[in-house]
Amino acid sequence: MQPSPPEPLQIGSKDGALTFILQATRSGLRVERRYTADVQDYTGFSSIGTIFEDIESFQEFCDADRLRFTYPMVYKELKDRASNFFHS
Repeated sequence: MQPSPPEPLQIGSKDGALTFILQATRSGLRVERRYTADVQDYTGFSSIGTIFEDIESFQEFCDADRLRFTYPMVYKELKDRASNFFHS
C-alpha cells in the first residue's frame, strides 16, 4: 500500500486576506498564494500557484512579492517552513 501524501500546510494573515498553501510533491514544494483585497466597495482576488525545485527560486519568489512589506510575519513563517522542507 502506498503512503498517502502529507496534508497541505496553510499559512495566513490574521485578517484572512493573504493565505499560502504549501504541499510537498515529488517535483518539489508546491506553493499556492491567495490574496483578497477590499478597495472601496470592490473585492479583488488573485491566486498564484507554482512548484519550486530549490530554496533559491523560492526565495526569489518571496523577495519579489510586494505583500512581504504588508505581511512580514506571514512571510517569515512561510520562509521558515519552506526552509525546513528543502533542508530535510
